[in-house]
Amino acid sequence: MKTINGIFLATVSFVLTACGGGGGGSSAPPAVTPPVQQNAAGIWEQSYVVTSGINTGDTIKSVMLISPSSSFFDVGVNQQNGCAGIGFGQAAISGSSFTANEQGAIVQFTTVPGINVNCEYPDGSTTATVSITGTVTTAQSLVATGTGTTSLGTSLGSTTETFSYSALNSIPPSLATVAGSYTTADGSTLTIDSAGNIAELNNTNGCTYTGTLSIPSTSYNIYNVAVTVSACNPAYSSWDGVTFSGLAAYDSSVTPNALILGVSTSSGGSFLAIASALQK
Repeated sequence: MKTINGIFLATVSFVLTACGGGGGGSSAPPAVTPPVQQNAAGIWEQSYVVTSGINTGDTIKSVMLISPSSSFFDVGVNQQNGCAGIGFGQAAISGSSFTANEQGAIVQFTTVPGINVNCEYPDGSTTATVSITGTVTTAQSLVATGTGTTSLGTSLGSTTETFSYSALNSIPPSLATVAGSYTTADGSTLTIDSAGNIAELNNTNGCTYTGTLSIPSTSYNIYNVAVTVSACNPAYSSWDGVTFSGLAAYDSSVTPNALILGVSTSSGGSFLAIASALQK
């Protein structure tokens, strides 16, 4: 698929006054408590209803995966039509400040029965760049404001989203847990073995996907993903040899269990992305 709490500074000042004589005085500079460094790593979730535009009234459910190294993948899925805005980037966290430049896209994330739509931005494009600013409080909340522009130059305006630290963070990362067979949106089967090796023969483009899934930290339900593509159908021959990378998280709160996954790459001047919730 081609392609989407502030920290208060406490100051203390005081005056030292000399006694007797001429009554001279001196003062020391105010002492400033430095901001506490926050940590954005983990899984963040939120849900809201669109209040304007062509999707007014639709419910959007969003998930953001942030690795211990602050690389991230986010996806906001429209529950009415299955389209999703996804994004990939590298965040910078200073104190409670969260900033990032994101490469975004519109993809079909899931199939909604009876609905067949073209997933794209209002101007017909499918990719965009987004500038993000916000604040984060470790394992509590993340507020992010994104301002985007499509690849055709259309402004997407500004959107603010408030995420909560997900209950999915309580799931311990384990290659043995994620191992198994998963069904993709087009009916293909993706397998992961107990060592984290990935394999898939895609029904849509004929491509063979091989790669690895690894655990960057045992503290988070976050996995690093790298997949290389080969032996594609002629229409997708430009994908041969291309390596996608990104993040995944395991969701055992749903039946069947699912693997939330997003990977992307830049190849030949194009941005390519794959995102899905794979059912086990």
